[in-house]
Amino acid sequence: MIQKKIPNDASQTDSVILHMVDFDNLQTRILTTMVGDHFSLPCHILGLASADQYQYSATNQHFSLINCLAYSVDEINNLLAKLYKTNQSHRIALINISRDSEFEELISWPHVMGMFYADSKPEQLLQGLQEVMDNGHWLPRHLTIRILNTLRQAPVQPEHKKVLTPREMQILQHLIDGQTNQEIGEHFYVSSHTVRSHLYNVFKKIGVKNRTQACNWAIQNL
Repeated sequence: MIQKKIPNDASQTDSVILHMVDFDNLQTRILTTMVGDHFSLPCHILGLASADQYQYSATNQHFSLINCLAYSVDEINNLLAKLYKTNQSHRIALINISRDSEFEELISWPHVMGMFYADSKPEQLLQGLQEVMDNGHWLPRHLTIRILNTLRQAPVQPEHKKVLTPREMQILQHLIDGQTNQEIGEHFYVSSHTVRSHLYNVFKKIGVKNRTQACNWAIQNL
């Protein structure tokens, strides 16, 4: 039995804003009730579009659970980019992840502090969410090892201003904003295929494998 607990750094209960990013259905309502009861906080359901447009306050503590069964990895990646740009202290937990799926790559985002597989038991979920609420992390062991191995590699200081062209840096800025290849192409009056070619060259130059890693690199380096 896990004891209900308010986060250690919350001076007032209403300073913590708890959201579930998911479709509003019976299963989601049952889960939000369980989570809300555990923390003695209301847990509000937000659809993906509502979560993207929500006015997140820098004075409140925001904790969002995102259901990875409800949305594509690109949709969630775009939302994570928006949330990180708005408030880097926003705590994120990704739930219902499939093992060895591309959703695991989203761990590259610094504000993703918890990941829970679809077969996680309710007790495990609540225990992990409590850890995240207390500014800790709850990650699968093999992902933790992957992160440690990456950090233990000899650091390379990228000379990105010499390596990337001005257009490539502009495209990365639009990537941070969560725009698709088609949207970026429309902005520069080029085809989505041209944008894809630019991104392919960018990935090779900065040593990343996907859009998530490119966004994370751009936020830290541009």
